[in-house]
Amino acid sequence: MRPPIFINDNRDPDLPGDLQIFATVESAERQLECYDANDSFMHAQDAEGTKLRIAPRGSGASLEPASERGSESRVLQNLLARYLCVDSDVPLADLVEAACAKHEG
Repeated sequence: MRPPIFINDNRDPDLPGDLQIFATVESAERQLECYDANDSFMHAQDAEGTKLRIAPRGSGASLEPASERGSESRVLQNLLARYLCVDSDVPLADLVEAACAKHEG
């Protein structure tokens, strides 16, 4: 998994809802709770667009790859473009950087 980690809480995974951005896998996992694993509105991806599965772990949760590396990159690219209100043809790496800057600012 390549950070940052994006967790989008929305019925439609293609639309930004409560989009959270975490600098590390560990920081994302610390914020997750075991019930998040069963929440169909929670969608997680890494910076390359790899879909991540939220798995229950005690009272918390862990993240595990749920697709081939980068296989969902277009989904993440569209999500971040909508979040940033920019064209979806912007390269994914640039969108990731801009989303992180917006989140920090």
